Amino acid sequence: MEVEKDQKKDIEISIYKGDKLFNQNTPFIINLFAPEKKVEEEVEKKVRADLVCVIDISGSMEGDKIYQVKESLKILVDMMDEKDRIALILFNSSAKLLNGLEYLTSENKTKIKKKIEEINADGGTNIASGLQIAVDILKKEKNSQNNENETRSSTLILLSDGQDNEMDDIRLGEKLKSLTKGEKLSFTLNTFGYGYDHDPKIMNRLANLRDGSFFLVEDYNKVGEYFVSVLGGCISMISKNAQLDVKLVNEKCKIVKIFGGSNLYSYESKDLFFTTKMLQFITGKEYTYALEIQIDESSIKPEDDLLDINFIYDDIKTNKKITINTKYNYSIKDLNFAKANEEYIRSQTYDVLEQALKLREENKLDEGKKILKDMREWLEKNYKGDNKNYLEDIKKAEPMFEKIRFEQRDFTYAISQTRQMQSKRSEFYSNNVQRILSDNYQKAYSQSQLNNMNKNNDD
Repeated sequence: MEVEKDQKKDIEISIYKGDKLFNQNTPFIINLFAPEKKVEEEVEKKVRADLVCVIDISGSMEGDKIYQVKESLKILVDMMDEKDRIALILFNSSAKLLNGLEYLTSENKTKIKKKIEEINADGGTNIASGLQIAVDILKKEKNSQNNENETRSSTLILLSDGQDNEMDDIRLGEKLKSLTKGEKLSFTLNTFGYGYDHDPKIMNRLANLRDGSFFLVEDYNKVGEYFVSVLGGCISMISKNAQLDVKLVNEKCKIVKIFGGSNLYSYESKDLFFTTKMLQFITGKEYTYALEIQIDESSIKPEDDLLDINFIYDDIKTNKKITINTKYNYSIKDLNFAKANEEYIRSQTYDVLEQALKLREENKLDEGKKILKDMREWLEKNYKGDNKNYLEDIKKAEPMFEKIRFEQRDFTYAISQTRQMQSKRSEFYSNNVQRILSDNYQKAYSQSQLNNMNKNNDD
């Protein structure tokens, strides 16, 4: 449909051209952004959240891990609105439903928190069994007509600390695809990997497949903060099932690389066109895409457009599908080289790190060592920006290539950082709704800890 001018203000699309820093291809950065409304308006008109939590209760979760999960879940339940809903699924060697999607009325909150308190940990790890129940819940909800007048954002949260006893990351990814095939479900999937002994490839792949985040839980006290990040994203969503289409107008030019990992994008005729889907688009957060284009300078006239971009999204306020179109003229004098170059360097750094990790898995030590060394030396010589993570993360990965065996801790950290930085999710809070929830959570958590201390002293 044709987009009216006032609708365009809801989503901003920016295109930046960078310098040829690494090769003869020209980098382009496409940035999508939905400006925040007033905080009061965002909170008052929030989307209703459906959280489906799939919780590992295998033996290795016993002790402090399961305690922190239980405490954080109880506070999260208290923070959620009475029109929000939560479902809890427990799994070890098999899975069971603790409770389906229930509205968080005062009565239900008391009942659910009592169930949470009774959770115990033992047994093995079978992630697929938990995912099966979770997807069944979402399928049932999709086919229900009970909430047709409400806008709801569905998010699945997987919490686990171990290696799956049944499937590797590839088989689990295929299992998730088979569970959702043909269903047109719009839920996101966020994965929480506890400590350094879990399988980060599983967590990364599952999050990739459903446009979610992979959180490495190094400090168990941070679990609640991650919950807040996910919940805040749900209730500040302005669209689900959004799609970005990028097309090269000039057929003598070519898209030679799209950064971010193969699971983040689906391609159609990659040389001239690519498309990516977003299952959740929230206010205040930048969605950034980097690509390299091989430019045929002789074929471009000053009046010619180079890129034709469509952003299609379902507006939850109007229940209409909106298309925003913008074009990029190659002759534009771009004044945003610094921003484009910074994004390009970030994308290049973590693309190299991803390549190196794959080589590490294949025991191609010399090849992995070389591309990391080349990237490190380039950063040391050329990078003048303020972000120290690029160089530090490359340096932390290099020891893995010095010997045949490597520390699982280093490998897990590298995969987690690559995922977060590729998709620009290293900042937990993108908007004021998330920050307000975080403040409320911190106060509630501090009070909970104080109550537990007083209870222990009385005992």
